[in-house]
Amino acid sequence: MSGKWVIFTDVDGTFLDAHTYDCEPQRPAVERLKAANVPIVFCTSKTRAEVLHLRKALQIHDPFIVENGGAIYVEKDYFPFPLKKGVLRHGMVAVELGTPHRILVEAMDRVEDETGCRVHRFSRMTDRMVSKVTGLALPMARLAREREYDEPFWFGPGPPARQKLFLKSIRRLPGIRVTKGNRFYHLKGVANKGRAVELLKAFYLRLWCSSTFIGLGDSANDIPMLRAVDYPIVIPRASGQVDPDVVSGLPTVLRSPLAAPHGWFAGAVMACPDLPRTGAGERRARPRVE
Repeated sequence: MSGKWVIFTDVDGTFLDAHTYDCEPQRPAVERLKAANVPIVFCTSKTRAEVLHLRKALQIHDPFIVENGGAIYVEKDYFPFPLKKGVLRHGMVAVELGTPHRILVEAMDRVEDETGCRVHRFSRMTDRMVSKVTGLALPMARLAREREYDEPFWFGPGPPARQKLFLKSIRRLPGIRVTKGNRFYHLKGVANKGRAVELLKAFYLRLWCSSTFIGLGDSANDIPMLRAVDYPIVIPRASGQVDPDVVSGLPTVLRSPLAAPHGWFAGAVMACPDLPRTGAGERRARPRVE
């Protein structure tokens, strides 16, 4: 390959099937990318615990971004220079960008009281309840509840006007943001995937001087990440439709011809045809610009 490529990727609905969460279909592509020294940087709403589990399963050692840009985690000595604002946490170097989970929960409590709209959220649920609504196995549901910078929530039955009032009220709070993933809303601070990607890009450019960045995502909370890369790629849902918010939120975006999981590598090859092939459908991929 000519030049250095770095892949930033969402996980559920992009790298993994959003229903099975099975990483095995990606193993051939991951092995070839690792052999070609192409970093795979997970940039996800998932928790640190969840991403560590996925990285261990695939033996990926590249940096990762958790909870919609809440923090960047990098293995010690991955970069041959100190990271600005990096602190040692859990045996890794962490650059924390997000608002502590406790503050988010307190803000949500206040808005629920003010609006009379009570939402479903992870902080109130048991592992078994999270498993039921997500389809995650019970051990993975437990990891999904280890929130540090982000609180997933959704609305149950109720007046739409009250739900709109809840969203309007919480968005007025200083330093608080709401984003929409492919399954839940997420309450977080001002940090986002794009800011975290920009920081990691700076680290890679310092390491290699010249790099090209690919980004893959499927939902609205991926837009900041996709805006920050050279080649933004949207992954369609199983229905074949892409999230209209992603398409409208970007001036130009490539559309993968396949849904997750196979659309992930097919999409990456659209941006970089000289990526090592796996034979899993990507040869048929043709760029489609939205």
